[in-house]
Amino acid sequence: MSFGVDSRGDALLVFVDGEARIDFAEVTFENGQVQVIDFNERVQATGTFRLLDFADGRRVDSVRILAKAESLQARFSVYMRK
Repeated sequence: MSFGVDSRGDALLVFVDGEARIDFAEVTFENGQVQVIDFNERVQATGTFRLLDFADGRRVDSVRILAKAESLQARFSVYMRK
């Protein structure tokens, strides 16, 4: 899944509705830098978790998440905390 964030804030949050096995997340910043967060195919149940913290209020361009649904229907949402 790819999410266009195009926003500046102090934390990047992910909400999972359902259950999903997450392989990795790839965060692309406005300056082109990329940070990969490896989840080692961890199963995530319904809830919100913090993907990254930014002390300097970085601007995120997009987030790409590679995951597999473990429930009949799993949905993801990405939020920038300001």
